[in-house]
Amino acid sequence: MLARGRQSGLLFFWDAVSVVVAVPLAVAIRLGPGSDLMRDPVFLLAAGVVNAVVFLAAFHYSDLYELRTLAQEKVLVARVLRALAVGTAVLAILYYAVPELRLGRGILALTAGLVAAWAYGSRELLKLVSRSGLHERILILGAGEPAVEVGREILVRRKLGYDLVGFLDQTRARVGVSILNPGIVGSYADLVDVCKTRRIDRVLVCVKDRRGAIPFDQLLAARTRGIDVEDGASFSERLTGRIPVRDITPSWFIFGPGFRQPRLILAAKRTIDVVTSVIGIIATSPVLLLAAIAIKVESPGPIFFTQERVGRNGKNFRLVKFRSMRADAEAKSGPVWAQKNDSRITRVGNFIRKTRIDELPQFWNVLCGDMSLVGPRPERPFFVEQLSRNIPFYDMRHVVRPGCTGWAQVRWRYGASEEDSMQKLQYDLYYIKHLSLRRDLLTMFDTLKVMVLGEGR
Repeated sequence: MLARGRQSGLLFFWDAVSVVVAVPLAVAIRLGPGSDLMRDPVFLLAAGVVNAVVFLAAFHYSDLYELRTLAQEKVLVARVLRALAVGTAVLAILYYAVPELRLGRGILALTAGLVAAWAYGSRELLKLVSRSGLHERILILGAGEPAVEVGREILVRRKLGYDLVGFLDQTRARVGVSILNPGIVGSYADLVDVCKTRRIDRVLVCVKDRRGAIPFDQLLAARTRGIDVEDGASFSERLTGRIPVRDITPSWFIFGPGFRQPRLILAAKRTIDVVTSVIGIIATSPVLLLAAIAIKVESPGPIFFTQERVGRNGKNFRLVKFRSMRADAEAKSGPVWAQKNDSRITRVGNFIRKTRIDELPQFWNVLCGDMSLVGPRPERPFFVEQLSRNIPFYDMRHVVRPGCTGWAQVRWRYGASEEDSMQKLQYDLYYIKHLSLRRDLLTMFDTLKVMVLGEGR
């Protein structure tokens, strides 16, 4: 079975091809196969590419490539319709602004209808194939907390082709005990027999304390019979886009793949940071001016809020933001977590936080080299000291420059507790492990979606 990332990539490719093909097909239906427009393949290809860019962006912003969210029929239909509406509206505006690209309302409507039908049908087909015999049957070696966490993630994605058969415990005394329904189906010694009788495709090793506990002979026998054997943490990472820090050891980081920082990528990333921050300061200057005026008019105090944060390699720097709280927000309490509906936030502050306008002054931090456009969000020294004591591997997030936005910010809610910090760290480590310009671009697209739709948290 294709991994989740490959499924998304396959859908993206299919959508791109479908949209490009939909344009000449709509022209043929509307005007006939012998029309003058059908004799201009260069124009049709150009129009198809433009349509593909617009509709693929609309699909992305409607979460049509987040496969784990498409299991419910109503959700899928609603998101396809939303993407259809957004894409059609953008194309109508584009046709008005650039008449040379104009295809006509009838052709645009037909194209949109074909695109919607193919987008819906391809996702339904993917789910149908996943439910058929082409799904993956998984057995988990272990029955403790790490095994249960991985089991939950698999069950959530059952409709995408994952079938959790059960768990193996170290002894036979607990065989038959229900954990997540399924339950424990055998002991470690039964691994090969269970794999054979239950047609297992993959065994996940989810044993926290592995000294003398792992049945290597059994795993080797299963592996030589063509059954995939994988570390549970690695499987969970690939499935969820985050690293389960509670279930791994330092050796997992040391001997596993990833966590490389190629100089070429770092140099390209820094170049993009500098160029984008200069353009960003110039392009958003009207917004910066309006925000500054609104903040000054609503409440007394400075326009900007500066605060010491921990940056790359643990070096502190002064982060700059628009002030979104009262000037005396921590005068009596000292450092405290910001809450979702924090009473200290002003009305203007609430708006600029939701739209991320309060983060725009951080272009200056990026330009100075203290931050990057994308990376783990920088935290205050007070909280870093506290979190480093309580959360394993927390300091690893400081091996890269902190970011104005990050993988954790677009994947998890606003951090307001130690548990939230734990969850966000798992996404931050995943980002660091798989550092790439492609992931930076995807994160920036998702951040723009938050700003445009006002989904900031």
